[in-house]
Amino acid sequence: MIFTLGVKPSALPAVYWSHTLEDLITLTDLKIQSEMVRAMSFTESLLYTAGQIFGAKQSGPEKNLSSVDDMLAFAKMVNG
Repeated sequence: MIFTLGVKPSALPAVYWSHTLEDLITLTDLKIQSEMVRAMSFTESLLYTAGQIFGAKQSGPEKNLSSVDDMLAFAKMVNG
């Protein structure tokens, strides 16, 4: 909850009593998905930049990562 809502640990009791469980789950899911997209964007940028530096051949249009499953498959492909 500290990571999701950006509150101090001393404020956690107030957060628990001011949000429903569904709200906390939704907020946590959205924060995790946001961080995943940010990490995937960084990884794609890093791969593109490294390819430009080391002279990788340009391929056709890249497949768009439009779903979480596509992002997870891409992450597994990149990270092994």
